[in-house]
Amino acid sequence: MMGANHSEMRAATGAAFAVRDCRIEYFIPAVLDDALEVRTRMLAVSGATLRAEQSIWRGETEIARLNLRIACIGPSMRPTRVPRDVRTALSALSTASEPRSEEHGG
Repeated sequence: MMGANHSEMRAATGAAFAVRDCRIEYFIPAVLDDALEVRTRMLAVSGATLRAEQSIWRGETEIARLNLRIACIGPSMRPTRVPRDVRTALSALSTASEPRSEEHGG
């Protein structure tokens, strides 16, 4: 996460991220030894929730796309606000207004 370690963030702030919802669209299969690249695009950052899109690539071919809703949780495992510095950094990466190509390798 932006050069930060998730465990370090949790130790420093008490906050952690957990996937709350994930929708996956598979275009073509991958096999165990494939070298894959995961590309992440932040869609939105709100008080205790992140929305992101991840695409999985094998070379120049997109093989899957995920839409994620990620919750920020505190030490009690209950929702908590995303720490301010993390929210600021993630908001700067948010690309909700950029168009997304509908093409895929399938």
